[in-house]
Amino acid sequence: MPRTSKVSIEEILDTAKRMLLDKDGEAFSMRNIAKECGISVGTIYNYYPDKDTLMEEIMIQDWNIALQKMSEVSENASDLVEGLSGIIEAMREFIMIYRHIWMKHGNVPGTFQLRDAYHNRLVREVSGSVRHLLERFGTERDISLDIIFTESILSSVTRNNITAADILHLAGYITKH
Repeated sequence: MPRTSKVSIEEILDTAKRMLLDKDGEAFSMRNIAKECGISVGTIYNYYPDKDTLMEEIMIQDWNIALQKMSEVSENASDLVEGLSGIIEAMREFIMIYRHIWMKHGNVPGTFQLRDAYHNRLVREVSGSVRHLLERFGTERDISLDIIFTESILSSVTRNNITAADILHLAGYITKH
């Protein structure tokens, strides 16, 4: 029986995240989340119009934590290589949390444009920390090294076709020249 008392949005998000990350998201549904929270499904729909929007909200919270780590690393790193290592690690931690969900939902028809939009957002947001590092260590040149490094980092952590060692080797090379 649904509870009549108010449930916080944080409780809904915590329950939804637990269900999303448990068993490859098998239990993640508005109905299951409502049942677990002891509320009606309509209550969740008051906050989130659909399951995808709720899923996005959960991921955005963790993404913002990852961005904060990247910002702190770019501010506190003792050199470019250390800073890029920290950014790579923060990105890898975030990717590993949700990789199984993306792999499961990645082949849904019509998601190409959505993935492209998210990719552009990731590049824009991560490149800010990378640019800060490059400026701090005097390596930003007239070319868009921040975008080059950011694309390389994303490729490294999502596709494993460029290693972190390759990126750090390039950073070391750039700082010497």
